[in-house]
Amino acid sequence: MVRDLLQGEGKHRAVGRLHLADREVRLRKASSEEVARAKRIRMPSIAFGIQAAEIGKPGESNPVVLFEDGLRVELEESLYSPSYGQIRPALAIAYRIERELPAAMAVAILF
Repeated sequence: MVRDLLQGEGKHRAVGRLHLADREVRLRKASSEEVARAKRIRMPSIAFGIQAAEIGKPGESNPVVLFEDGLRVELEESLYSPSYGQIRPALAIAYRIERELPAAMAVAILF
């Protein structure tokens, strides 16, 4: 699990990104089994929503990212550098909030 704690005062917009090495990712609804697995993570007061991102080729056993309820999730164009001097197109998973601070943003990565 990744949990970002945002400190300060007042209403702010925040974005977190998970940068990927390629473009093999799909946004979808989380299964009830995936939500149950995320709830077993021992972090108090985190409610995971129904948004999920599946990373990898379709039809394979892939990691799935679940997002805390209230986060807005989308895919963004990005770049990946597999080695010095090389750049390839890729995607990033972006998750956003607009909230009063202090606040937190959490994602669970299920393997």
